[in-house]
Amino acid sequence: MDSYQESIPFLLITVGLISLISLTAYGSCYGMTLAATASSLYSQKKQVLTYSYIATIMSSSIFFQAFILVMIIVSRIDKDYSLGVAAAHTVSSLLLGGTGYAVGILMGNISKDGFCKLYKQPKFSISFVLLYATAEVILLFAFMGSLTLIYSGLK
Repeated sequence: MDSYQESIPFLLITVGLISLISLTAYGSCYGMTLAATASSLYSQKKQVLTYSYIATIMSSSIFFQAFILVMIIVSRIDKDYSLGVAAAHTVSSLLLGGTGYAVGILMGNISKDGFCKLYKQPKFSISFVLLYATAEVILLFAFMGSLTLIYSGLK
């Protein structure tokens, strides 16, 4: 029975890390795919293609932040890994994972609707970039919150 109780923190963090990777991968891929497919309909204008590159790069940052968080969490796992630390790490994983999922879908929908507007009205470009920047700021706040939970000193 003692070994079962000792394995609970490792089970908890495994679920957290799997959730983090899968949610952010889905959000990132959704955003990149929708940006690429939506821009192909309006590829006659070079400006739309330029913003498609920006949208794709910003969507891919979702997964890169998750990858950084996974490396930080995995490097902190040792034989004295406690349930409190595992809970904090799992919550930080779910925080960034859920936010990455939502932001990826948001970025994809911005691309889907935004490229049509950019094609018809080039003055929309500043609004398009601001929408993407707002989504990226939401993701950065979630990343900072996750880092705060990881380095909160819980032992």
